[in-house]
Amino acid sequence: MHGEKLFYLGNVYFRYNRCYVWGEHYKQMFLSLKAEATQFRIEIPESFNVDVENNFRKEYYSDYKYYLQIYDEAQLKSIIESLNFIVKNGQIYKFRPHPRFSNIKLLEELVDKSIIEYPKDVPILESIASTKHVIGSYTTVLNQAYYANIDVIFDDVTYKDTFDKLGDLNYIFAKEDTNKLSQYVK
Repeated sequence: MHGEKLFYLGNVYFRYNRCYVWGEHYKQMFLSLKAEATQFRIEIPESFNVDVENNFRKEYYSDYKYYLQIYDEAQLKSIIESLNFIVKNGQIYKFRPHPRFSNIKLLEELVDKSIIEYPKDVPILESIASTKHVIGSYTTVLNQAYYANIDVIFDDVTYKDTFDKLGDLNYIFAKEDTNKLSQYVK
């Protein structure tokens, strides 16, 4: 399995000698799409094995980290506003822009650079291990945090339509029992 998979017509009726999937959720989804049942092997990728104890770095710590993807100015302003609850609770947060897809210049215009965790400066495993809560939308980082037993929060405030659409496509973190940012924002 390479990358996140969704309930999608391009994933129907397939058969390989072996098909490695990230977990039971994916196996069941593919079976519901009529993939051949005996091919599946559940194997968690090495990049999902975040050793929190060994990768934790105090200098990278924040209570919450928002893992950004592609965004426009309105979306970024919405994200910033939705994180006010963290500061009100006396906690800290950081933004980690995506190294290729995020508009870092826009981010630097809207927030203090001290709360930006630059990907070139902080390895991803150390980033994830150095927080209690990971916030994002459609990103593999949520899976990495989940397997490391770090709290995962889907941003259904800025990305409500995305959350609803991804739920229809059986995205693993667009479910009713997923922690949602709207539960924290008052």
